[in-house]
Amino acid sequence: MNLIGKLLVKNTLWLFLANVLAKLFKLGLVIMMARQLGPAAFGHFSYFLSLFSLIYLVLDVGISQVYVREFQRTDVDDTTLFGTSIYAKTLMSIITLLLLLGYSVFVQPPELKIIAILTSLSCLIWTMRLFFVSVTRSRLQMKNESISFCVENFVTSFLGIGFLFFCPSLPLVAFAYFLGALMGLVVLLALSEDILPLTFRFEMGIFRRLFPIWVPVLGTSIVYPIISTTDTVLLNWMVGPESVGIYQAAYKFIQFLGLIPFVFASVMYPFFSKWHQDTEQLVSLIRFSFSFSGFVVLPFTVAGVLLAPSIFLSVYGPEFAGSIPVFMVFLALLLPFFITTLFNQLLLALDAQVQNFWISSLTAVVNLVLNLIFIVYWGVIGATLATVISRWIDFALTYFVAYKRLNAHMLPLTDYWIYVLASVLMGGVIYLFLYLSAGYWILPAVAGPLIYCAILWLLRKRISWYGSPAINSILEIIRNKSIGDQNAIH
Repeated sequence: MNLIGKLLVKNTLWLFLANVLAKLFKLGLVIMMARQLGPAAFGHFSYFLSLFSLIYLVLDVGISQVYVREFQRTDVDDTTLFGTSIYAKTLMSIITLLLLLGYSVFVQPPELKIIAILTSLSCLIWTMRLFFVSVTRSRLQMKNESISFCVENFVTSFLGIGFLFFCPSLPLVAFAYFLGALMGLVVLLALSEDILPLTFRFEMGIFRRLFPIWVPVLGTSIVYPIISTTDTVLLNWMVGPESVGIYQAAYKFIQFLGLIPFVFASVMYPFFSKWHQDTEQLVSLIRFSFSFSGFVVLPFTVAGVLLAPSIFLSVYGPEFAGSIPVFMVFLALLLPFFITTLFNQLLLALDAQVQNFWISSLTAVVNLVLNLIFIVYWGVIGATLATVISRWIDFALTYFVAYKRLNAHMLPLTDYWIYVLASVLMGGVIYLFLYLSAGYWILPAVAGPLIYCAILWLLRKRISWYGSPAINSILEIIRNKSIGDQNAIH
């Protein structure tokens, strides 16, 4: 069990650092694209990239996610599981590519055709990389995924910024994205050469068993992007583009914080799948996940409320002062968003993908109705409230389904009281620093987490996962001890 704790920590750190570095690489490229090419060209490229990525992701139909689950929980020969999955994935990718290339023929004006074609090819490579990422995740080798992701974003950003500096051209930027995606896939395959099946074959029996699982996962893949975009679209229609800017300025911070649950859920999913029939082991892992969620979310919430005015005014400027209350309301989204991201993976591991689809569909309907009502009365704040409420409903329903499946209590309430106490004391220190420094926010932003961790260290023996393998692994990493052999688990 100690090895599992080490893998949880090591894989989480690898994925988190890779995602942070990738965001930083792309941030420089995006800023330079917007400045060099102007809003029109930048808008065209962003539109193609967002649309095509979404289409490829939807038409993945859950093949990548289901592969991880089946690899961890069945004794099926991996040559047939891998072979059936890769053939299905390749077929769906080719169909999607042909559809998008056909669409590209009709793109106007004509000079945008090459942009559409290069973007569709980049998205094809990304979706194939997504499948091979699922292969490495199923074997708990997140290091390979992280390195390839960093290489992809570094190559894309380096070439893109170079093209923009010497010869500003949208086709060249699209070509940089294509080369970066290709390099990322090549690096991933090279690093994973020793874990990929050397031979594989398609088996109709495996396909018939997996197809009913792929369909509801496809439905969920369609519904969640709808939930994420409903508020923005309705705000633009009902209020105007300025309200979207105020809303998105706040939401971008929440999206960045969303890296944490995304990475954590990616690491936990193979273990959820592995122990789907071991209720005691699974409940222990879920309780740790709940506790970790509170450990991260509660101090962020308290610090966010206190620091938001100073941060937004210094980062965005006075014209975005309206984003401050929006961000404060959005902070109530963090806990359900964190836990629901984990529980979406848990329900798939528990064969509850159909229930998960209906929950996400109901959440989408509630979100739409609440937005239509709230935006009329409260504008941007109304859209924010609608999103927060619908996400809490999503959390409550997913928790209920998981509880019915496992018939076990999963909320570590004692841990949460400790996190609340530590967060409130941290908030008092941040408020004092802000008062003494006349609103200067950088020092409180650094001191706050240190105070929070110090308080938790004093109360560590009252936390349920104190002394657990995960905590021991963190201490071993700090002391530069060996992580161990990852291949020991399957």
